[in-house]
Amino acid sequence: MPGTLVHLSLPFLLAAPVPQDQAAAVQGAVTPAGRILVLDDREFPDRKPLLSRLRAAVRGRDAPAARAVLDDLERRPAAARAPLSRAVAGLGGAVKGSFWLGPVVSVQVPPGHAAALAALEGVVAVRADEVLRPHLRVATAAGNHDADAVQQGLGLRGLGATLFLLDSGIDMDSGGVGLPHKAFDWRFPRQGTRIQGAVDVVARTPRDPEDRSGHGTAVAGIAVGKGWDAPLASDEGFAADAALRSYRVTLDQQGNCLVSDVLAAWQLVAIDGALAAGAVANHSYSGRPDPMDPVQFFVDAVSYYADVLVVTSAGNDGQLTTPTFASQSNANGLAVAAVAPNSHAVPSWSSYGPLLGDPQRSWPDLAAVGAPVTTPTIDDPRASGVNFGTSFAAPCVAGTALVLRGMRPDLDATDTKALILNSVQDLGAANPTLNRHHYGLGLLRTDEAVRHLLQGSRFRGGLNRGQPTQLAFPVPVRRGTHYAATLCWQRSDFAASEWDDLDLAVVNHLGLLVAAGNSRRNLYERLLFAGLVDGWYTLLVTGMNVRAPRVEFSLVCAENRGGGRQPGVYDTYAPGCTGSAPDPLLGAVLPQGSATAFGARRTRVPFAYGTTRFQQAFDHAHLGGTPFTIDRLAFRRDEAQGPTAPFRLDLQVWLGYTALPVHGLATAFASNPLPGSQTLVLDDRAFDFHGTHELPGGTGDFEFVLPLRAPFQVATTTGRNLLLEVKVYGSDQNGAELPWYFDAAEGGGVGRVYTDAKSATATSGIVDNLGLVTSLVRPELRGARPDLSAWPLPQLGTPFDLVLRDAPAQRAAVLVQGYRDDRYLGIGLPFDLGMFGAPGCALRTEVVEHFAMVVGPGGQARLRMVLPQDPALTGTLFYQQALVLDPGANALGLTVSNVGRGLVGQ
Repeated sequence: MPGTLVHLSLPFLLAAPVPQDQAAAVQGAVTPAGRILVLDDREFPDRKPLLSRLRAAVRGRDAPAARAVLDDLERRPAAARAPLSRAVAGLGGAVKGSFWLGPVVSVQVPPGHAAALAALEGVVAVRADEVLRPHLRVATAAGNHDADAVQQGLGLRGLGATLFLLDSGIDMDSGGVGLPHKAFDWRFPRQGTRIQGAVDVVARTPRDPEDRSGHGTAVAGIAVGKGWDAPLASDEGFAADAALRSYRVTLDQQGNCLVSDVLAAWQLVAIDGALAAGAVANHSYSGRPDPMDPVQFFVDAVSYYADVLVVTSAGNDGQLTTPTFASQSNANGLAVAAVAPNSHAVPSWSSYGPLLGDPQRSWPDLAAVGAPVTTPTIDDPRASGVNFGTSFAAPCVAGTALVLRGMRPDLDATDTKALILNSVQDLGAANPTLNRHHYGLGLLRTDEAVRHLLQGSRFRGGLNRGQPTQLAFPVPVRRGTHYAATLCWQRSDFAASEWDDLDLAVVNHLGLLVAAGNSRRNLYERLLFAGLVDGWYTLLVTGMNVRAPRVEFSLVCAENRGGGRQPGVYDTYAPGCTGSAPDPLLGAVLPQGSATAFGARRTRVPFAYGTTRFQQAFDHAHLGGTPFTIDRLAFRRDEAQGPTAPFRLDLQVWLGYTALPVHGLATAFASNPLPGSQTLVLDDRAFDFHGTHELPGGTGDFEFVLPLRAPFQVATTTGRNLLLEVKVYGSDQNGAELPWYFDAAEGGGVGRVYTDAKSATATSGIVDNLGLVTSLVRPELRGARPDLSAWPLPQLGTPFDLVLRDAPAQRAAVLVQGYRDDRYLGIGLPFDLGMFGAPGCALRTEVVEHFAMVVGPGGQARLRMVLPQDPALTGTLFYQQALVLDPGANALGLTVSNVGRGLVGQ
């Protein structure tokens, strides 16, 4: 007979009960009286020292010391926050939850008191207590993650590790028989349940840990379930011997929950996780991409201080224009996208990066099977459910982490993260039109993660601020064998959105660079390389920006059997000097305000929309009363639009006028232009949009320039607004929508009408006030700096294009290339060209090769380069700069571009 369930008995820091009617909250609702207060951290000055002591005790496996620190942490905030509690009571409210994991409290106050709360002493920010939602939408087999090989061949099922489940609860009374669901029993012959505790975090009477929606039970079944009484459908989860603790955070049977209750749950996980070995948490819920959001603060703090690896779902909003709006940042843990079983294709609904507000960070981290997944169902151990969503991809990763931490109790959360990321399988071939922002580093491979733990090289280290910032780690390699190396570290300053930046590089037996990674915002680097000899290579860990007093890291290197190629690197630095080409930023930039800030919106219309018809009106009031002449139209990418491939359009462009107000365009295209006012300014059946590899460099980076067939005079008056019309008849992508987003803004003196019917000849369309950010480029406003970029990244045997922009039209240019940027012909670089009549210009690379370029009418030039398929070139570092003939710029008649720095990938 199963043993008696022991419920958790934990202190809840909830000062006031939640009103009973909150139990009926529906998805999308927000409790009007609920607020989250972010406080000045000085109100509890001992918090960080105590948390640092907790971290040391947890990593030293000193449970009594950890318990003593936790007791101190629970006792301190009450006295420190007594004045705040009295002030909230004076507003007719009460403190609902007071937390020590971060400077945060949750309160209940009557509506209309947000301003009064913000004025209270010590309050830094006031946020709504929002409703969060679950990320709803034969993973263990050899064709996918191959956890079966680990379970059956090695007998590894997560024994000794514990899953912390923040979800809708767990099926404690399955079918009304008083026993938990059989999926969470021990394996034969041991008896009883593996559920060590189940608690209801929401303050209600009576407390109810039972799963009423089935979401939590399904998620737990994937991570730690075992075969239950549905033998034809059931399967063991990834860690079928791991223990389970459940924290029900939900308000209703739809699985919705409040931010305040999630914060309370994370603090309980910090308590329990600090005292448990092998802690892994799974939270398959929505959140916020902002790392400064209180929930994300707590998520990262739980990992850093309590050594809990947190796994979250990426979300199911991939078909929305802002697919990460409700996704969790989870910087210290792992965010998981979904793929279909066997084919490993990413479904269109799986949320993809870059993260909203954090475009330089690669996100999500990896992918796992989430469409479909077989799971247990509540109240019936003989039934199985089939579920879709990233909710069910995340526990595949959590289960794998439990297996690893159960194998080696000395592994910490960062070690485990590094092992999982190092062992992924490449997904590029399965998703040829997608990229890392859709599936992360690759597909979870449980079997390979275990092999990397057993056979790979593992290191721990740390870099101190202000001390030597590079450490070297030798690793053995075999000739012809491919390797992966992954470096992971954690965010530790939760009061800042910036964090420490470490880089990883590999040098061969001769000391030559083989591969390097220099992502700016990720808390990990992964490199792929091949051994050219039997011997030793060296992994170099460099502190590029060490902000914390000490940054500790984990480093793994093992044979890579997951495929993939180490991508090349191409970045730019040192802006070029001022030339005579028109500067788009100096033109008329609309919508209003867009010259100094990116718009808050983005759009694919019209250039990446397949085929379409589009009109956009520009208000006379924002163009000034004096006529002016333009010879180009320029557009820029959305600031979060990452690397993109080049494409070719069949398009026509008109400029003319409309008598209608810009926010009152007609849905019928023919009704908008003033009769006879339109001029065909561009007619090109094969207009090229170049590819890009980096994020936009700033608001002045108008990358896409349409040269007009002849100058056009803009002469608007009151009641006569400028009208742009674009017809896209097709593309080299067969009319498919392209994953390109252009910068856009709401209002600001523009409005548009466009067709959603995929037709360039449609007679009517959709009207809205969204405007494509457009620069009307005036030829006399000169001063653009030539800009060099490349697409794609330099790889062996793969052509890549160098694109020169913002150069004077119809001029010659020379691309110079060298292999160092410090000296040339015995002279130090950069070499100032000002003494020859080109002030502000400098040669910044040695000249070993040079290549001719011809600038076209749009001020752009393109040069295709091909790297030989020679493994010895992997890791070659090179520098490039364009020298442009520009008689109108200076006495020398020469300008120079920025510098492109490339590293050859596999």
